Amino acid sequence: MSIEALEAQLTEDMKTAMRAKDQVRLEAVRSIRAALTTEKTSAANQGSLTEAQAIAVLQRLKKQRVESAEIFNAQDRKDLAEVEEAQLAVIQGYLPAAL
Repeated sequence: MSIEALEAQLTEDMKTAMRAKDQVRLEAVRSIRAALTTEKTSAANQGSLTEAQAIAVLQRLKKQRVESAEIFNAQDRKDLAEVEEAQLAVIQGYLPAAL
């Protein structure tokens, strides 16, 4: 999936989540868009991203959600762990299937 297609899909998914009042999905999509924008505007990228860089950003977000869920489970905060796991599922939906 090209960067432009990914960004268009994220925008559409954000609109859909807003209409459905799906806060977990909306928060996950917004965090993806924010991370991609931050990466795109960093000095090293000069306003553009490659597909590999976008995948790296998504993998970083995935790793953050996994670590957060583990910490919340260890601290017996199941409510917060469930939110992180739901966001993880959304993020994984944008990652290409592993071989």
